Order: sequence, then structure tokens, then C-alpha cells
Amino acid sequence: MNPKTKPASQEAAKKKKKRSPAKKFIFTVAKILIIFFVAASCAVAGILGGAIYGYIKAAQPIKDEDLQIKILTSFIYDSEGNEIAQLTGKDNKNRELVLISDVPQYLKDAFVAVEDERFYEHPGIDIKRIISAVVGYITKGEVVHGGSTITQQVVKNITGKTSVSLQRKVQEQWNAIQLEKRYDKEKILEIYLNVIYMGNNYYGVQSASKAYFGKDVKDLSLAECALLAGITNSPANYDPFTEKGRKNAKKRQEIILGLMLEQKMIDEKEYNEALKQELVFAEKDDSDKNVTVQSYFVDQVIR
Repeated sequence: MNPKTKPASQEAAKKKKKRSPAKKFIFTVAKILIIFFVAASCAVAGILGGAIYGYIKAAQPIKDEDLQIKILTSFIYDSEGNEIAQLTGKDNKNRELVLISDVPQYLKDAFVAVEDERFYEHPGIDIKRIISAVVGYITKGEVVHGGSTITQQVVKNITGKTSVSLQRKVQEQWNAIQLEKRYDKEKILEIYLNVIYMGNNYYGVQSASKAYFGKDVKDLSLAECALLAGITNSPANYDPFTEKGRKNAKKRQEIILGLMLEQKMIDEKEYNEALKQELVFAEKDDSDKNVTVQSYFVDQVIR
């Protein structure tokens, strides 16, 4: 063996010895940071998992009777069958129940398109929708849709819990999943369409349809359905009783029609016809028949 030729192992050992103190320090710190990050992640995951488990265990289940809508508008008629008063109770909630069979397919599709695209597919929560809502807000700077599913919105309306907290959200999602196990999609959609707030103390699509368009919900056109479906996102901004609200509602209607076309719920012809249709709104004075000064006869009926 040539005495000037050294084995490869000796050369490697020599290079290792030549590693500068600075590199050794950086390498050591990097290892410590990685170990710390992994340990911290495990700890946080454990704490979060335990908290979520605790929230689920403490969640109050939604019973069948909780889904029964009891606050409804009462109507008083004269001897000839003319409506002379509406009584909305101490909560002043104007609501008329409507069966899902009397809701136009256009209206059901409009709500699903904008509020919960995968409503008929998910088990109560939609991970894709949550991610999409966050990404949409970051990239477009506006909330096109929320992260909650229609089923989650039913839970929120029934429980009345709206606080912004991890506990409330976890329990809402858990109850939504349980609700989907007990009821079919059509029943959940029916409850949703009857409990949502539509502005001006109108709850549910039937009372809103009569108030804003002067007709039963079953008689709504595609254009009217799309506009009505947009109101619940922000009733104050899309108020059909104000000029500004009508303009805002029309813009949102166009967005919803676009979503319906994109999701193949309507075709190009239906889309274009709905965009061109002139919307005729009812005036507030015509739709608001609540009596503040009640006649003797109405007083007697109430008693």
C-alpha cells in the first residue's frame, strides 16, 4: 500500500474533525428546535383533543320536540274572510310554516347553491366548505359563503347559541352530525327554510315571500327565489324594503344565479331569463298588517 494513500474512513474522520464550532452549534440548535417543535405539537394536539372530547361529552343533544316550531303568526279574519290583523306574539316573530312539498325546487336549489353546495353529500359538516370559505375571504376579501352547513345552521337556530367559541362550534358540529343520522335531507331543509331569519321580523321563507313579493312561496319565479335566498346572509344589507337594500339584493341574486348555473341546477336559458326579469316588490305598508291600535273585536279575539 502506498504510504501516501489513506483509507477513505480516515479521510472522512479528518473532515469531521475539521467541522467548525459555528456549524456544530447551528446543527445542535436545529436538532433542539425540531425536538421542541415535535414535543410542543404533540402536547397541543393532546390538549386540543382532550378539550374537544370534553365538549362533545358535555353537548346537550337536540330532541325531537326541540325541532317543533311553536312560535307562529296568528291571523284574525272578519266575517267575510278578509284578514284584519296579524298577531306575532311578545317576541314579534312573523312566521308561517311551509311544507317542503310546497317549496319550489328553484328555491331549494338556490339555498343549497349559496349556503351548502354539498348538502346532499356531507354527513352534517363539510370540511371542503370550511377551507373554501377561509381561502375565499383571504383571496377575494369578501365572504361569499360561510363555513357552516345548512344542518349546522339548523342547530344554531334551534339552540339559539351564537357565541364565537371553540366549544360552541364543536358542539354545533357534533349535533349536526347526530341530526343527519335521525332525519333525511328533505326534513332538515324544511326545518331550515322555516326557522331562518329573513329580516324585518320575518322568519322563514313563507312569511318573507308574502312580505317582499306579496305572494305565497310556491308561486315564486326563479329570479325571485334567487333573490330571497340571498337575504338571510345579511338581512340588513339586503332589505327589499329599502332602495339600497334592493340594489344589494339584486347583486347577490346575480351571484346566486351564477352559482346555480355553475352547479348545473339551471341551464343557460333559465339563467339569462332570470337575470332579465324585472323584480316587483311589495311595499312595506302593504305587507305589514300588524295592528298597533286594535279594535274592540280584535281585543276580544285575543282574550
